Amino acid sequence: MSIAKLRSETAAIHSKLEKSLNLFQKVDNLESYKAHLRHYHHWLSPLEKSLNAIASTLPIGWKNRQRSALLEKDLSFLSVLPLVTTKNFKIQTPHTVPQCLGVLYTLEGSTLGGQFIYKHFSEKLNLNKDKGLTFYYGRGLVTGKLWKEFLQVLDHHIKDHPADTEEICHAARLTFEDVETALCAK
Repeated sequence: MSIAKLRSETAAIHSKLEKSLNLFQKVDNLESYKAHLRHYHHWLSPLEKSLNAIASTLPIGWKNRQRSALLEKDLSFLSVLPLVTTKNFKIQTPHTVPQCLGVLYTLEGSTLGGQFIYKHFSEKLNLNKDKGLTFYYGRGLVTGKLWKEFLQVLDHHIKDHPADTEEICHAARLTFEDVETALCAK
């Protein structure tokens, strides 16, 4: 299996998420943006914590790839407290390297997509990378480079462990489903 096959295997659920999220229509003012960030943080923060044990063993610089702190910075700038609720979103808890890679494939891809989202919201909401849009700015100019580095690690793993590919795909699809539940079912 290749990265292209992984993209193909997750294309339908990725497209479904984008349609359900309908981000540029549903998040059309500062208040809806704040609510969106709160829900995103509520889902992402525990997910990143669940990845720590395995992701930190991968050659990807996991500590520098985590983004929930960027959400916290935006929430603080916008004077919004993180969401505290009894409603729990499904959070993937990877127990294997392939599961972790599948989750990371979705998260790292969202960082790449965040660049497009950043441009839209910086114009629409008059925010910037230092003022409320830190999360979507993410890694800025090195985002593409880091995405390619992650894909190299993923590709290397797939080539060395081809039996893991279905587990990687399954974890990626589940993560797309989980983010849809967390961000679309408010």
